[in-house]
Amino acid sequence: MEKIIWEKLAGGIFLFLVMMTATVSMAQDASQNTPQETFKYSPPGCDFKAEFPHEPGFVRRCPSDPTQPCNDVAQYTSRKDFDKTINVEMSCTVLTPEVYETYTRDNLEEIILKLVRDANLPEAPPIEYQVEAENDLKIIGTSGVKTAGYSTKIFVTQIWLTPGSLMTVEGEMSLENGPEGDKEFADILRSIMLVDADQEALEDAPATAAN
Repeated sequence: MEKIIWEKLAGGIFLFLVMMTATVSMAQDASQNTPQETFKYSPPGCDFKAEFPHEPGFVRRCPSDPTQPCNDVAQYTSRKDFDKTINVEMSCTVLTPEVYETYTRDNLEEIILKLVRDANLPEAPPIEYQVEAENDLKIIGTSGVKTAGYSTKIFVTQIWLTPGSLMTVEGEMSLENGPEGDKEFADILRSIMLVDADQEALEDAPATAAN
């Protein structure tokens, strides 16, 4: 019964994480509570950053178009047991403002749907889309539940865009992980933000009078 309830709730629980934004308040909270031993992921030229509990592996992938640059994809894996796994992949591509403008909501949804099909979800879950005009930030993503072998997993996919960068995120977590695994998976997703968010938080913080 507990597993059935989880399957019904899982999509909604992590759909909230999909649409979190890189606001100043989130940057302040993350910078104050982040463990020092985490691995900070932010490729050169990327407008985004994230943190993993430990250093991920990296795989170089090159697009079919030879004129496009190759990317180093971060692949994070956590395995507590054969049925308690977390897998997260992140990659970041440098964009020009002209290319950024070509990414409309419609074609971003097409990309998300392709990622959902590739992940073999039984049906396409709702897609959420959000824009932060002050940062020219676009976020699109979805989450759902799928069965792989004997394991039921939460699947999350996101795309984050600025005029200078495009970050893709794909993550899976088996429901058997329990509360500790839930927190690990959620913490990775919550850590995604703009590189300059911490600096903006410091600049916007009220000045403290000297004693």
